[in-house]
Amino acid sequence: MKVKRLVILLPAFLLLFTSGCWDKTEISEKAFIFTLAVDSNEIQDDKAEDNNVRAFYESQRKKITAIFSIPIPSKTASIPSSDGSGGGGTPGGGKAFINQKSEGENIPDIIKILGVRENRTLCLCYIKLFLLGENLLKDKEALLETLDYARRDPDFNKLAYVAVAKGKMEDIVNIEPKMEKMLASYVAGIFDMAKKTSSLVPVHFGVLASTILKEGNAVLPCIEKADNEVKINNLALIKDYQLLAYMDGKYIRPYACINNKLEGGTKLIEYKGTMIPYEISSSKRRISLKEEGNLLKYTINVEMEGDIEEFYFTGQISEDDILKEIKSRLEESMKLELQETTNYFQEVIGCDYLGLGEYTYNYHNKIYKKYKENWDKAFSKADIAFDVTMNIKRIGISK
Repeated sequence: MKVKRLVILLPAFLLLFTSGCWDKTEISEKAFIFTLAVDSNEIQDDKAEDNNVRAFYESQRKKITAIFSIPIPSKTASIPSSDGSGGGGTPGGGKAFINQKSEGENIPDIIKILGVRENRTLCLCYIKLFLLGENLLKDKEALLETLDYARRDPDFNKLAYVAVAKGKMEDIVNIEPKMEKMLASYVAGIFDMAKKTSSLVPVHFGVLASTILKEGNAVLPCIEKADNEVKINNLALIKDYQLLAYMDGKYIRPYACINNKLEGGTKLIEYKGTMIPYEISSSKRRISLKEEGNLLKYTINVEMEGDIEEFYFTGQISEDDILKEIKSRLEESMKLELQETTNYFQEVIGCDYLGLGEYTYNYHNKIYKKYKENWDKAFSKADIAFDVTMNIKRIGISK
């Protein structure tokens, strides 16, 4: 009996030592991609005028251009970056990264092309920044193929930040930030801080893939080059998988508030010639809907909490009276911001990027079905009112 057990257990025991990863790749044989920038190869206008020339050019051209930004280990290992991932470079200076550029039909095709030029296997699991070029946002087919590949690839980092490269993509990926050696680490740090300041609306690829591939619409931050530095101050509005417009940065805070994405930031309010900072610590919004005839009437309740900083009370007026007046001015100013942003989307953009369609679909589905086919038209005509409450929790910087 013991012999039979030994015969059975021995092969199982040996498997612990004989099994292994058959496709193992040493870390020294991998090239880790930190930034991936993809753009569509547009057709020149002079060629587009002649249909025959256009058809020939279409048949010959490669669909997309991709740039892979790869850190140079010897220049990124010695001094850590702010996020602990390396990137500080060596005292000897020089670029801490190399950009590999190629053209192809899609990303897998480009990876194969680069495979014969690289002595390392390209690894997409550490991508921090995924840039989409302006021409790609004009080419629906190329955009869908690119996003679908990244969504399906198990190695592609779904937590990578996504942004639109405004201007020449190659100029942007070649920027060497002053505070970091890698563009991806620098931009990721800005986006991480933006969650607290609400000066931007960062988007992770996983979130983008789940929305744009379903609805065709998205809102993405824009990156452009300004004096060899990164400039991020507006948002790209994507409609039906194509770039619709660029939204000015002044609408970012109220946009985030209406979409219930506002996490912090500072709002300045004028009081008797002094600009008083109101530090937002929390923000919540609730939506209610009534239908009157063919008119949708929304009431959006916004409640914020924050602290008043750097304000000196003279004692001539009671503190409570001063706070009541400041609170009233804050609420009036914030309400105006929200209303101006709503008017911008209703009258200028003409599309619902404020989440009202999603709310109506989830909580008033019967009403939504009536307007589903022409939702943007219904949104543009909707009556949207705001009820704003801004609570002052603390005075001064002590907590």
